[in-house]
Amino acid sequence: MSPQPNLKRGLIVALLGTVLTACGTPDGVFQSAGNLPPTRQPVVTQTAQPASFTPTPQIVVATPTPISGSGLPTVTPQPAAQPILGFSPQSGSPGSVISVFGSGYTPAAPVKVRLGLPQPMGEVLVSAVPDGDGRWNTTLTMPASLPSGDRIPSGKLYLVAMDDQNVALASAPFAFSAPAIDPEPTPVIRDGQPQPAKDPLQAVELFMTALQHDRTGKTASFYTGGTLRTSFENGMTDVGGVLIEHNPFQSFTVDRVVGSDEQNTYVKGALHYGPGAASDRIFTFSNREDGEWRVFKVTIPEPEPQTAGPSHPAAIETVEDLLAGYTSQADLKPYLATNIRSEMEAGRPLHAILGLHPIALKSFEVQPPEDRPSEVLFVPATLVYESFSEERLFTLVVEGNQWRINGSQPR
Repeated sequence: MSPQPNLKRGLIVALLGTVLTACGTPDGVFQSAGNLPPTRQPVVTQTAQPASFTPTPQIVVATPTPISGSGLPTVTPQPAAQPILGFSPQSGSPGSVISVFGSGYTPAAPVKVRLGLPQPMGEVLVSAVPDGDGRWNTTLTMPASLPSGDRIPSGKLYLVAMDDQNVALASAPFAFSAPAIDPEPTPVIRDGQPQPAKDPLQAVELFMTALQHDRTGKTASFYTGGTLRTSFENGMTDVGGVLIEHNPFQSFTVDRVVGSDEQNTYVKGALHYGPGAASDRIFTFSNREDGEWRVFKVTIPEPEPQTAGPSHPAAIETVEDLLAGYTSQADLKPYLATNIRSEMEAGRPLHAILGLHPIALKSFEVQPPEDRPSEVLFVPATLVYESFSEERLFTLVVEGNQWRINGSQPR
């Protein structure tokens, strides 16, 4: 039986109505091309962003899933290297030369080292550029004061490694010893005259303090003798010339009496020109005038003769002796630097100081020292325990013309 004409027409009308409704206005009214309303633009709402916002970078490491039947192994992601900061010695005072080194840094990205109390502050003590393996090493001289001029107090402070954006990358504590100072470092004025010093060390303290507060030298002249005092009193003396300065010193330290003869006593001190810049001086004192300690001359000490020092094979032997004794629980102090022995005497176990595992070694292998331009020698070693092994890098310093182990870190 053929379909009825009315049935066909009904289906066509129904379908056409559906199409027109879907393409029409929101009210479902079909508009012809000549009667279409204006096109409405979509409204985009923007969310206000904070004035300053630093996104935290997220590192996503994908673990590939092996294809079934492909026989491909699953790739285990390796953790990114973490920057490590080390230095030797780990304690000191103003003027101490510290060897600083690091690993795990971005190659060729400059690293800056600042003081932290505990937050990093002040001028850059030293900077370095990591090599292709992310390692760097350099030296710095500990300052005596902060950029504000305040003396750095004794106690624990930090050395902080930072990048060019002043983001802290790594830090480690440093035991700082400030030199003892006289409770009254400025000259005491009584009856119109400064009071004399009781000994050569205090005389240096008072003489340098007077120059620090008065560059004319009028007050400091009280602590000078001979022709030096005459030139000070006549205003003919250049303070910078007396101290052999290139620039006015910012602070000073008094070390110790280094010698004496029939006429004079010699005191060693140092002038500090800012972070990492210090210069030793020898102050020649005598009490031959009126029985009062006075400075007659300031000189730069002669450089100490350089010695060849212990050999590299001796450094390897020192590490081997330490590891052999560590396994047999022998006395290890003869192989350790002074600061490590001090920590042990304070009750800290050696394995915690050197970062070793508190279990016996099955075996070890010590390699030749790394070829680095540094005052500290780096000796790599492989340590084998019962169920695992690790690579470590031992740092050695010279004490008493012998290699002494000053620390270790993962290699």
